[in-house]
Amino acid sequence: MEENASQALMMAFAIFIFVMALSLAMFLFSKVSTTSETLALYTDSTRFYDNVAVVGREGIERYVNTETIIPTLYRYYKENFCVKIYDATGLYVQNSTEENPGLIQIFDVLLEDKVGQAVINTAANGIYNQTDGTKNYQAYALKSIYNDENSLIYMFGAPWLDSTENMKLRVDYFINGDAGYINNNWVDYTNNPFHKMRTLENKYQFKEKFVSYSYTGETMETEDGDVLVTGADSKDKVVITYTLVDITNVSSGVEKQMIQEKLDVVK
Repeated sequence: MEENASQALMMAFAIFIFVMALSLAMFLFSKVSTTSETLALYTDSTRFYDNVAVVGREGIERYVNTETIIPTLYRYYKENFCVKIYDATGLYVQNSTEENPGLIQIFDVLLEDKVGQAVINTAANGIYNQTDGTKNYQAYALKSIYNDENSLIYMFGAPWLDSTENMKLRVDYFINGDAGYINNNWVDYTNNPFHKMRTLENKYQFKEKFVSYSYTGETMETEDGDVLVTGADSKDKVVITYTLVDITNVSSGVEKQMIQEKLDVVK
């Protein structure tokens, strides 16, 4: 009996040691994983951009300058959100106002892909598909809007879509008002006014606004007439608009307070 009891104690002790060793191994593995994730986070330079986690509530507005917009542009193709830049001052788009702002440029990977395919699949300045000769009205419309060399929103056939490096190069050209070749296509933003907006005095600010919507998944209508998007495949899209305004013309008391807070931060 004593021998059996001794063996039982030894087995219990061995199990205890095994459990302790296993717990320690799991703890160390967890620490290594956490450390690895932390290092990955801190080595990503875009972590230090101040506004583009895209967490703002829909409809929330604030006033920002170009130094806030620029890091947003460098994230649009990574996080699949759309950025639209408008002029509502009349400085760069004739007769543009807040009620009818002029579009300076749009950044949207989904749209750019459609434009690129439209340029490839249809004849130059035409409506017919290259392959079967059928009419492609959508491609023709996309080219009419985004493939016009005389338009500020000209997309040059979107030649940058093959890599994030080329997408970054496109953004570089845009914010600096530069030009160069991307995949043997000449991309020229020297006439786009955004780089001039970077030097404007403080009375000109951009009104930033978030809008979120679902663009895939099943839809259903509630008794109140609201449309809901359901299903596991539902995906959300965030659209961020930046509208250049003359803040001296703002009449709303709330907006004036928002602007003053912004200017106090700049000071």
